[in-house]
Amino acid sequence: MTAPTRIIQWVAVMIAAGAMIAGSTLLPAIAQPFNKRYAGHEAWAGYHISGLAPEIRANVLRYEKACGTPFAATHAFAVPTFPGAQAVTLHYESLWCAARGGGICRNGNCLHEVYVRDHNRYRLSFRGYVGEVRVDPSGHVSVTDKDY
Repeated sequence: MTAPTRIIQWVAVMIAAGAMIAGSTLLPAIAQPFNKRYAGHEAWAGYHISGLAPEIRANVLRYEKACGTPFAATHAFAVPTFPGAQAVTLHYESLWCAARGGGICRNGNCLHEVYVRDHNRYRLSFRGYVGEVRVDPSGHVSVTDKDY
């Protein structure tokens, strides 16, 4: 084997070793959904729950013990029903429940709740395992089941 051939083989081995080291260092960060960030925002995070109004947060935290840790949600978990609305819809498919390996769902439908602001507090207006929940400006709740 000539010297140039040995050098080429050595360079190839070093490149492969560097790729393995880089891959083993970066892969866990890439593979973990809870480390996923974009524009300084954590996709799955506890602050999506802790930032809720106290009365809504208290109801959500009832699931924490059964779900286990990490107990987190995406920004799609709590959604105002429409601009300027006095209602919030919770979409439990966007809540991470480790014990269930995903959201709080059954029979193809996930738990949804609608909270309506009444003076200075939110009160539960609707709770059910449905495909989707919509609230119109008059406060009427309509639900749909998913078609499978």
